[in-house]
Amino acid sequence: MTREEAIARLDPALSDYIQRPQIDLNSVPLSIARAQADVSVRALFGAVATPPEVVVIAGLHDEPALEVRVHRPLNAVPKSAILHVHGGGMVKSSASALDARIASLAQELQSIIVSVEYRLAPETLFPGPLHDCLAAWHWMMDEAENWGLAPGLCFISGDSAGGGLAAATCLYLRDSGGTLPARQILVYPMLDFQTGLCEDNDADQRLGWNGSNNQFGWRALLGDQPLPQGERLGHYSPAHALSFAGLPPTWIGVGTIDLFLEESIKFAAALARADNDVTLCTYKGAPHGFQTIPSKVSERFFRDYCAAFAVASS
Repeated sequence: MTREEAIARLDPALSDYIQRPQIDLNSVPLSIARAQADVSVRALFGAVATPPEVVVIAGLHDEPALEVRVHRPLNAVPKSAILHVHGGGMVKSSASALDARIASLAQELQSIIVSVEYRLAPETLFPGPLHDCLAAWHWMMDEAENWGLAPGLCFISGDSAGGGLAAATCLYLRDSGGTLPARQILVYPMLDFQTGLCEDNDADQRLGWNGSNNQFGWRALLGDQPLPQGERLGHYSPAHALSFAGLPPTWIGVGTIDLFLEESIKFAAALARADNDVTLCTYKGAPHGFQTIPSKVSERFFRDYCAAFAVASS
């Protein structure tokens, strides 16, 4: 899909999306890309009215300690606990930049949301970011009892790269015999290290997140390590798991002009073939990150997204 084709298919209500700057990670220093991403996110969502509780937790396997940011609903008994994993192509963005958005979600969902500040690539290679998500999951599960929440009311959710890490967390927990989330909610998840790999892949022209940037993110995460083998391949790139059996109920939401549409469809099919409960919602004319622009399609996405948690907790 060329950029012109993507624009032609873009929902007219999302036309402001075209004006967003599109950074080429292969030509812009990563430090600049990170700074621009945080500025854009903070400008988009504004300042948080009630700052979260910031807790420093132990890393997995004696790895460095990390922060989790705990957002609680105001004046409400929480219905559930959710581990949220932010996006950013494995290489940028932060949990702290999303405080205002996550605080709003915590209020909307009447849930405690734990946002994990996982280490970014290329400074931290696979499986470091995954291990941080696992450390946050174990911490949240330990705390859930203090919050009066049973394991069946603990979920994991992530956007883009965060969706991929959420899916990898579930695969790792299944493979290691850990306690799985009651449901995984994946928003246009980054699942397949092969997306954007071919030199002639014209998906590089997609809006928002393209194949070239996608390959930058996967290369940064792997570094000079050999491609993982066996079940570890699925922990790196969930689309390539050896088995999809025994995973939690899954909700996936993705736009029809998103780079991750095809891999989301394939992942949903693999989950269904393995007899998992899976719901795939697609959004016509929607690119990567579309839901931040007010529109009917964004409203429908948000209703579906919230309903996914409501179904899980019923």
